[in-house]
Amino acid sequence: MTDFTALKALAFDYFGTIADKTALASEIDAHLPGQGHAFAKLWFAQTQRY
Repeated sequence: MTDFTALKALAFDYFGTIADKTALASEIDAHLPGQGHAFAKLWFAQTQRY
């Protein structure tokens, strides 16, 4: 088994890779009413630029 005690950080690309790209739209709508789907779509499009 691998020893992870020295691990400082772990990062992975969750958004749009292993999940529905618009899954967070309702959560985004809570902060930006009516803009969740558009924001999620734009976010995904921007991540594809890199």
